[in-house]
Amino acid sequence: MRCLSVLLAVSSFYLAEPVAAQTPDVGFAKGDSVVIVVPTRFMQVRWTGLGGLNMKLDIEVRTKEGIVEVEEASDSVWRRDWRLAGFPAVSHYAVASLKTVDHNGGEFIEVTLKDRPPLYWRYRFFAPADQAEAIRTVLAPVRAADSVLRMAYDSLGAHFFTGPLASFTPAERLLLLQFAHLTANGTKLGSETFKGITYLTIALPWDGNTWNDLRVTRTQRIGRLIGDQLALLKAFAKVAVPHDAIGGLKLEQPSRHGTAPYYVDTANDDVAAYFPVEAMLKFANADITSQQLVNQGIVLVNGNRVEVDLSTQ
Repeated sequence: MRCLSVLLAVSSFYLAEPVAAQTPDVGFAKGDSVVIVVPTRFMQVRWTGLGGLNMKLDIEVRTKEGIVEVEEASDSVWRRDWRLAGFPAVSHYAVASLKTVDHNGGEFIEVTLKDRPPLYWRYRFFAPADQAEAIRTVLAPVRAADSVLRMAYDSLGAHFFTGPLASFTPAERLLLLQFAHLTANGTKLGSETFKGITYLTIALPWDGNTWNDLRVTRTQRIGRLIGDQLALLKAFAKVAVPHDAIGGLKLEQPSRHGTAPYYVDTANDDVAAYFPVEAMLKFANADITSQQLVNQGIVLVNGNRVEVDLSTQ
């Protein structure tokens, strides 16, 4: 009986070893709260489960020559300047799982984060199993949230406020960065000269809607997309007034649509809307209607100019 007990104890020891090895040391553990350092634009959307209802937002990272790189979702290029690509998420996330898995033909660390409802959204981070420092660079404990945001603003501000925008004071720079990131919920910031006007460009995330082409026309869903940003345009008009370097605001946002019930033909329309500051100011002061504001702007869908009728939303 004593021999059997010893054998079981030894067996349990060897069985437990691989389990312990499956938990990499990345500076936090399952159940902890963390913030995402890497800009959200690098997330690759993957749909899984019955009917593709489970959405996975994946980010691939690695360390090469001592530098952490992030894979670009659009062309699979590894980028070292990823801090300049856009804003990080402002939410806090719970670590749902932390383990070592087979991925892309090799052994990788996989960290899965859980967002607030809808609970079927998951954020997954992958790094080679021997590169835990890559995970520690793109994810941070929640206590570091303020430092993460400050570093993002410093990096983006130094890159963005150049040329005609270099005259912005530190206070004005912070105001615009906070507006683009926190008020507009933007994913990236830029500027563009279009038809002789310099526009501040803010990329907005997908709004979560997949429109049914059998029930909603393109005119209706674009009208809804623009109509949802009217409060944002009023807010920007007040922020942009003190400076002549910016003559307008350009918003970029995808509009997702397909055919119910299975949506196998789902596609994104790229919507770009240009609004001059003067028109936004008149709208903010109730001197013109929302429709007149849109009429004085320019709305492009997949590069083609369209008319937007807000009465159809």
